[in-house]
Amino acid sequence: MNWNRVEPPKRKADWRYKHLRLLATPPPARYDFIKNEPIPVACKPGDVARIYMRRHVRELSDSVPYCLRAAYGARLLELDWECPHCMANHTLYIPESWIAEGKAEFVEAAG
Repeated sequence: MNWNRVEPPKRKADWRYKHLRLLATPPPARYDFIKNEPIPVACKPGDVARIYMRRHVRELSDSVPYCLRAAYGARLLELDWECPHCMANHTLYIPESWIAEGKAEFVEAAG
């Protein structure tokens, strides 16, 4: 599918269910405590994901280990991403600040 870059919605409340093209690899959200290292995400720059929810980092108590939360800042976006390998939807988290920093951009389907 082809995607065209669009301007972000004026209100952050309107971001839900919009699509983002990721221009950087998301920070890891899982940790291998046996190997003592983060587990990298399969998502790569250029992939498109859908915003599911804006969240505060405190809401990640069950999802992301405490040792990895510093990479997200105070506010983050929970994304639904369809893996091209298994065709299943996975949850990704990115810092909300990535939009202002140019590491993620809003897109919509072309045509």
